[in-house]
Amino acid sequence: MNQQTKSVETKNLQKKGWMLFVVSAIALTLLFMFKPEVFWLALPTTVGGLVMGLDWV
Repeated sequence: MNQQTKSVETKNLQKKGWMLFVVSAIALTLLFMFKPEVFWLALPTTVGGLVMGLDWV
């Protein structure tokens, strides 16, 4: 695999991570507003999206 292909794959993975983070953050906010007791259910997905978006994996 050449460097350019790897770079494109990394960018695509980062885009998916940021999209996951944004959607999860919206869901997290709505859950916190309307059902605070289930706030913790969306938290791992939100943090995972942030980690993928920042390419810490």
